Amino acid sequence: MTEQPKAEQAQSVPKVTVHDQATAMSPTPSATIIASNTTTAICVDERGRRIAIKKLGVPDRMRLFKLLGPLHVKNEPYFGYVALAAMVTSIDGLVEGFPSNEIQAEAMVTRLDDAGLDAIAAKVKEMGWVKDESGDRETIKN
Repeated sequence: MTEQPKAEQAQSVPKVTVHDQATAMSPTPSATIIASNTTTAICVDERGRRIAIKKLGVPDRMRLFKLLGPLHVKNEPYFGYVALAAMVTSIDGLVEGFPSNEIQAEAMVTRLDDAGLDAIAAKVKEMGWVKDESGDRETIKN
């Protein structure tokens, strides 16, 4: 067997690129977008229930518009209650799904009652998820 010259041996060695840990751990642009859209928080109402909520994104609000229809969407207090209820992802650790019809939305509003809706409205204002400065649950829509 003949020996290869050193120049040919060097060409057969694979290249390895080493990244420092900071570069390897930085999130991708799509991961950053996904993370910003899944902003969550927990509030506790006066009855002691731990209510986990998620900021509604544009697709969530569009689904609400579709399921409520134009009549209820224009009714700001009604839509405000339903929007707050749709933010709920769990109550006392029990997972709650996004409402798929008007009956489910109204049932969640009923279940939350004033105590839950007030706690959610206060947390939404605290988190800066709403443009309205009043923080009233009737005026919080997104």
